[in-house]
Amino acid sequence: PRWWLKCTLICGMCGCRRFRCVTNGKSKTTAYQCASMLEDRTAPGAGWHLHRNARALEDYIEDIIVERLTRPDVVSAVNTRPEVDIAALDGRRRAINAELEEIAAARFTVRQRATMSEPLLDELDQIDRKISEGLRGDPLPEFAGKDPAKVWAALREAGDIERMRAIATLLLRVKVLPTGRTGRVPFMDDSVQILPADA
Repeated sequence: PRWWLKCTLICGMCGCRRFRCVTNGKSKTTAYQCASMLEDRTAPGAGWHLHRNARALEDYIEDIIVERLTRPDVVSAVNTRPEVDIAALDGRRRAINAELEEIAAARFTVRQRATMSEPLLDELDQIDRKISEGLRGDPLPEFAGKDPAKVWAALREAGDIERMRAIATLLLRVKVLPTGRTGRVPFMDDSVQILPADA
């Protein structure tokens, strides 16, 4: 499948982040459509609304992605790893695991064990995430020293949809906006809003 933007889309009416691709039987054109009805039919504002021509939207977002990848400040921000003290975090992780083993071995009720273990398990998850972030490699290795337009074109030619999705997710979110127009209307840049990746 060609369509790779679903992971970045946000509905401008209900805030839903789940979209589907629907194809018109007559024109054979495909559109991204808010799928909030699949999330919760009873939720306020749920519906099959805010659709955009998939090919036109992807072409527009591709240009934005390639432009951003030519900017050193954007690439640097994506590649920046948080400064963490791996040794200290690993030491704390060992200490937490030791505490959990002591709790498991002690004569506590199931409820007492759960109450005592919960904050330690939460902290352990946070430590694992911090260590993972501190150790992660360059998330955009294929773009190093290369023309972003050519690299992106190669990914598209190869049909590497998963990688295209991952790159798009690193760089941005796309809010699909109401246009006030009905029926078949051409795609317009102001029908979407480009947001930061952490939106």
